[in-house]
Amino acid sequence: SRVATISAPRPSGFTATTNVNCAVGQDWAIRIMASYVSLDGVLSGGVSHWTIRASPTDVTRPGRTAVRIDGSAGVTNVSVASCYLEGVTSDGVAATVYVTGGAAAVSNISLSGNWIRGSLRDVAVACEGVTHPGSTGLNISGNDITSFRRCGVRITGTFPDAVVKENTIYVTGSPPGVEGTTLNGIEIWSPAAGITLENNFIHDLTMDGPAAVSGIFVNTGSATGNPLRIRTNRISLYRGSASGQRFEGIRLGLGMPAGAPVEVDYNTVVLAGSHTSSTGTAAFRVENAIALRL
Repeated sequence: SRVATISAPRPSGFTATTNVNCAVGQDWAIRIMASYVSLDGVLSGGVSHWTIRASPTDVTRPGRTAVRIDGSAGVTNVSVASCYLEGVTSDGVAATVYVTGGAAAVSNISLSGNWIRGSLRDVAVACEGVTHPGSTGLNISGNDITSFRRCGVRITGTFPDAVVKENTIYVTGSPPGVEGTTLNGIEIWSPAAGITLENNFIHDLTMDGPAAVSGIFVNTGSATGNPLRIRTNRISLYRGSASGQRFEGIRLGLGMPAGAPVEVDYNTVVLAGSHTSSTGTAAFRVENAIALRL
């Protein structure tokens, strides 16, 4: 099969912007429903020249998702690389980059080397809705991810052996979190086995409202198959001004099945500020009887 590569059309020295004013029923700037498609923002020299932005028609209307990979009928071999990706509306729905699907396989999806700006989207990168066990090959690597309110990368769909590696995930400016909710760098609710979270730099996550803040939060998994691997990540969290906050570098939640194989190796966690939460603050928190190897 041949891959259709879409690059921003421009002569050397120029940049391109795809800006779509989204209306009701269209929340995205680009929607991909076919296989063998590549969006590539680099013309030459390794520098991105392509901005893809979803803008709202007004402050209350959609403008949420820069790129949606829609696998409801199944897709394979789709990549988005070296683009500036921006969602504008901060209404708490969808994500800046959205990988969705259903019962059909969604395989070999790659998001690499992008600058992903949520503009206070709840989630910067979301991969969800996929239930087909053949949905392998999800790779989220080398991205710069920021300006989210609840989560940098969230995987809830069935993506066996998915890889999230070498991303920089952070927030800047005033604390963006929603009071009373959680704020996580990487969040995994996938029942799939063999997910790897490796060599990510998660920093400057903070929140002023009482809540739980985690660099990595995993709350489900598989009791069989390849282990969940969390290794060589660097996590730096800072407590905000409110009391009652729980800060955790790596949290393995109650939703993980008993006996789930997990390997946690060579991670660095720094918790800064004064931590006074009555529910506890920890570099590493385990809430269920899993088969853990440290």
